[in-house]
Amino acid sequence: MLFSMVILAFCSIIIGYIFFDAFIGIGSLFLVNSIFINITNYSILDAEFSLFFIKYLPLFFSFFGFFLFFLFNKYFFNFFILKNVYFYNIYYFFNKALYFDYIFNSLFINYILNFSYYNLYKYIEKGIFELYGPVYIYRFIIRLYNYINYFNKGLIFDYIFIIL
Repeated sequence: MLFSMVILAFCSIIIGYIFFDAFIGIGSLFLVNSIFINITNYSILDAEFSLFFIKYLPLFFSFFGFFLFFLFNKYFFNFFILKNVYFYNIYYFFNKALYFDYIFNSLFINYILNFSYYNLYKYIEKGIFELYGPVYIYRFIIRLYNYINYFNKGLIFDYIFIIL
């Protein structure tokens, strides 16, 4: 899976480089009728010819965050996170997606599972299917036996009547 994702990443970078001017270049008529931009808000020239540092500021911060993450993970993880309880709680809070799964499970999923198990499964599926399944067949056979036993007097005519 990693190999196919790397191939897709390289292909998307190449296609993005080739078709960059078609989508967001100056004077491009590629998306002319699909997106309406009012002429008072048209600032593509400001974005195209702005300062180099301002234009590539998100790229610099991305690389800086990438470098800081690896530096922190390699050298400071054991020292800060595992040794200090305060940093460990912060790390655990953000690692567990702000406790979204815990809150979602405790508020919704547990109630749905308990309702479906105790009400739907135990009373409807087990109760009705067992009542009208093997228990009903057992009660029917007992009633049939008592009814047939009522006619049994030990004579051959009774047995022939029962068989017929």
